[in-house]
Amino acid sequence: MEYLSIFLWVLTGILFNKIFTSILNFGILSNAVQKTTLELLLCLVFVEEEIQFLIESRKIMYKEKGYSDIEIENLMKSHDKFYLLWREKLIKTLIDNYPEQFRLKMLPFKDWKGAANLVNAYLKLKKELAKKN
Repeated sequence: MEYLSIFLWVLTGILFNKIFTSILNFGILSNAVQKTTLELLLCLVFVEEEIQFLIESRKIMYKEKGYSDIEIENLMKSHDKFYLLWREKLIKTLIDNYPEQFRLKMLPFKDWKGAANLVNAYLKLKKELAKKN
């Protein structure tokens, strides 16, 4: 009877260890996914700013080449259309391919504007933390 009791205690310890380790690993994974997502969104915002710069540069280039204002306006509408479609497709793809377990908590946005607001809040928090140190 004593051996059975010892065996049950050892088995209980092993099960507790496995459960506790799984919970801890899930928390670590959750934290890693959240940090990676924020850094990815930050990079996407930087890429988006570069694309905006290129679009504006293209507008200046069109003026220098002698395009009329109407031609430039039509070309810029085309560029803007594809640019906006790219942004929304990018966010939709991120949301659709995100692990379901983390989607609601870590992706509190449904469009580009919401993602940009999340990045702004993240940058503001990082700036405040940097000031404290």
